[in-house]
Amino acid sequence: KTQVEMALRYLWEHQEHEENEVYDHQRAESFEKTMGFLKNAYTPRLKNIQEYITEVPVIQNQIRNSMKDIEKYLTILRFIYITGKVEITRMSQQDASFQETFEDLIQELETADEHLSNLRSVMNENNSLFSRYSILNVQLRDLQPS
Repeated sequence: KTQVEMALRYLWEHQEHEENEVYDHQRAESFEKTMGFLKNAYTPRLKNIQEYITEVPVIQNQIRNSMKDIEKYLTILRFIYITGKVEITRMSQQDASFQETFEDLIQELETADEHLSNLRSVMNENNSLFSRYSILNVQLRDLQPS
């Protein structure tokens, strides 16, 4: 990307320079030739790039749906934890293994909540980037030869 931007900037500066001086036919041809090389280099890849960009919102929705599913499962596990804690208090104090199991469960729930919260933050921080992909897709479509 940087190389293309540098090449375009170089060509733009030379084109601007040409407008201020006597028209140099050779430079204009060089500019058009280089632009043609750049276009030819990226045109075959545009279709692949568009396909990948189109997949990004689909993957984003899949991640959001998976996050909702995980939240549902965590809610169910919290309910199981609370129910289990009630049952443990009814049981005799002899069986400490159940107590440990449910303590492990709540620790895993807290860890999963933390990971889910981090993922939610990343998704929210990148919402503008995800919406930008649809704009890029249209711009790439305009670059493709008819």
